[in-house]
Amino acid sequence: KKMILPKASNAKHFERIQQLAQGAFGTISLAWDKRTNDLVAIKSIPRAFLILPSSGSSSLFSEDASSWGFASSIPHHDGTEHNYQLSPSGFSELTALRLLASHDNILPLLEYFSEGATSLALVFPLCPIDLGGLISFELYSSKRRSGIPESHIKAILRDVLSALHHMHTLSIAHCDIN
Repeated sequence: KKMILPKASNAKHFERIQQLAQGAFGTISLAWDKRTNDLVAIKSIPRAFLILPSSGSSSLFSEDASSWGFASSIPHHDGTEHNYQLSPSGFSELTALRLLASHDNILPLLEYFSEGATSLALVFPLCPIDLGGLISFELYSSKRRSGIPESHIKAILRDVLSALHHMHTLSIAHCDIN
């Protein structure tokens, strides 16, 4: 299977400004796209989570990397391209991101590039606030003692449930709704 991904990019197009978050599977950084002047979010995922070790090296997988068939050409930070064998989890992650991009309430994967031998960088539009931040903002900005207005709660739930429904119709489950 040949993996079809969004536009490949190059690290030189982006200038990282600051780290926004650190998770179990990588870091999220605020970055500036020098071509468009847009602020974006870059998720750096350690290559070990996505790329199968090359043949001959020690591997957690019993099969040879070439037997998986999940080939992808990923541009390096220096502009050159190399073919990699994606692990099943890496293939699933990138396929899911590609499929989910069509929904209004799910951030699309814009671009991707390799960060040398260390990680794969995924570029997303910058979302200024996550669900938890939105709920906190609603709670603290409301001068009413009654909490978040019901119309706001309905709108938030409608958007979240619409996105979840879209994911589930594509047989994709998510364990960390942000």
